[in-house]
Amino acid sequence: MTRKYNIDILRIISALAIIGIHIIRCPIHNSTAIAPDLEANLSMAHRLLLWAVPVFFMITGYCLMQKQDCTYKYAFEHVRKYIAVLFTVGLFFALLELFFAQRTINLSIIKTAFLNVIVGNLWDHMWFVYAIIGIYLVVPLFHNFFQKSKANAEITTLLLLIFTVLLPQFKSKLAVANDYPFVGYLFYVCFGMLIAKTKPGKIFIPIAIIGAIVSAFYLATNPFNEEFNYLSLGVAISATSIFTLATYIKAEKNKTLLNLSSSTWGVYLIHTFFINIAVKVLNLDLLSSLTYLKLGGLFVAVTVISFAVTFVLRKIPLIKYLF
Repeated sequence: MTRKYNIDILRIISALAIIGIHIIRCPIHNSTAIAPDLEANLSMAHRLLLWAVPVFFMITGYCLMQKQDCTYKYAFEHVRKYIAVLFTVGLFFALLELFFAQRTINLSIIKTAFLNVIVGNLWDHMWFVYAIIGIYLVVPLFHNFFQKSKANAEITTLLLLIFTVLLPQFKSKLAVANDYPFVGYLFYVCFGMLIAKTKPGKIFIPIAIIGAIVSAFYLATNPFNEEFNYLSLGVAISATSIFTLATYIKAEKNKTLLNLSSSTWGVYLIHTFFINIAVKVLNLDLLSSLTYLKLGGLFVAVTVISFAVTFVLRKIPLIKYLF
């Protein structure tokens, strides 16, 4: 498989956007008094960054489709890794959250932490680990099916789009939209696989640009009823447009680029640790004055520290397997 360095660039940008999402959430969720204008601006910025999470699913599908074979042996290797992540990194987060709440550690708390890992009661960003485990359990089937013909890839992705993105927009009017038969994020994985399979021509560049602009305007001016809605139509258009445009970027091999790209998974795992330290331990005041400057500074600090720590962790035997 020839490495696509444009995908490395997209992976880095998406990781930065996800850090931004969680930085922005800090003052919104950890304050009972926030000025309406400030809350509106932060919420708008939050919505405009939501594309980054679906793009990570698309990158997964794109990279898997680049492989000639995607067997269950390969998939189970990744599943084992993600389960290990849950019961190490995830368990640490669960214990830390309980410690923040009770300021003590005992056998009862450790037991509760284990149960929280099992039921998925972890810090918000860890939901992605559970979702990607589910993806790897079915993706070999889709990979083989997509390899057989272009039509298989197009029809399957279209059906997933209809049932997981389009119909749910009308769930208040259509009963079928409340009980669609597909895993939602599988659409994004299959879209990435479709792009890798079909390699769309440059005619799609203006379409993707228009999609990105229109969706950005929609997301900026139409707040969601649900805070997280990665399958909303606006986010789906934004994410698929950005991902499509990224596939046209020409990028050359670069050692720094590769190191940063290889660290994005670890950065995703640990960046919320530093955000929590800033908010729950250092009790940083992000709202009293210069909010945007403080948030920008926190973003830079969390980003630099997360990449630096991940780089170190990836040098340590055994631990590097997780990151």
